[in-house]
Amino acid sequence: MFTYAYYREKHLKYTRCVDRGDRKFRCSICPRSFEKRDRLRIHVLHVHENHRPHVCSTCGKSFSQSSSLNKHFRVHSGERPYKCIFCSKSFTASSILRTHIRQHSGEKPFQCANCGKSFASHAAHDSHVRRTHQQQEQYQQQHQQQQQQQQYQQQQSPPPQQQQQQQQQQQRCSIYRCQMCQKHSSMNYNLNFINIVFTQ
Repeated sequence: MFTYAYYREKHLKYTRCVDRGDRKFRCSICPRSFEKRDRLRIHVLHVHENHRPHVCSTCGKSFSQSSSLNKHFRVHSGERPYKCIFCSKSFTASSILRTHIRQHSGEKPFQCANCGKSFASHAAHDSHVRRTHQQQEQYQQQHQQQQQQQQYQQQQSPPPQQQQQQQQQQQRCSIYRCQMCQKHSSMNYNLNFINIVFTQ
C-alpha cells in the first residue's frame, strides 16, 4: 500500500516485483532485466564494475551518479531540505523522508515472505530477515549437522555391551606393565620374560 499513486507507479516501474514482458535486456551477471539497453549498460557499469567517477572534494567518498554526490554534499553542509508535513523533522534525502512519513501513516509496504510481517522500510525488512529467519536456518542446519554427527558416531562405535567388554579386557591386560618398554600383560611371568630379553 502506497501513500501516493505516484510512488506506486514508480515502484512498479523500477522494481523487479512486476515484469510486464517489456524488459528485454537481461543482465548476464545477475537476474535483473531492463526495458532499455542504456539502463542495462549503466547497471553493469555502476553495480558490477563499481564505476564511481563522482568524488566528494571534502571527504573523498565516490559515487556512481552525480545526483548521489549532490545528496552526499548535504552531509557536510548540514542542509536538510526535505521537511515532514506531520512533525518538525527534516531530512537530507526524499527517500529518507518517505520512510519517515510511513511512521505517521502506518504504511508498511515491505512484507516478509517467510512470516508475513510488514515493515515501513526496506532496511527494517532486511534486518528482520537476517535476524529472524537466517538465524533460524543456521540453527536448523547446525542441529541437523549435530544429529548426523551423532548418528555417524553411533554407527562407528560398538554397542555399549561390547564397549564394556573391551574396557574390561584392557583393564585385565594392563594389570602388569613393563617399566622398560611400557608393554602390558595380564600375567606377571610374561613381564619376567620381557625383562630377561632386556637384560641380555
